Amino acid sequence: MPSVKFAYNLDPMSLEEKEEFRPTYHFVTQLCAILGGFFTVLGIFDSLVFYLRKQLEKEGYAYDE
Repeated sequence: MPSVKFAYNLDPMSLEEKEEFRPTYHFVTQLCAILGGFFTVLGIFDSLVFYLRKQLEKEGYAYDE
């Protein structure tokens, strides 16, 4: 005869707390990486806008500042 058996482990869960020291240069390195990535993406966006603007001017669309 087919049957199903469920087994539960009712042991309490444990939480392990661990404090880790990170040197200051680790924070500075991460900050530089974030800023560098931001300026890289901003530079790509600026180049794309510049290229599209030049293409539009080539096709005869005037852009007045």
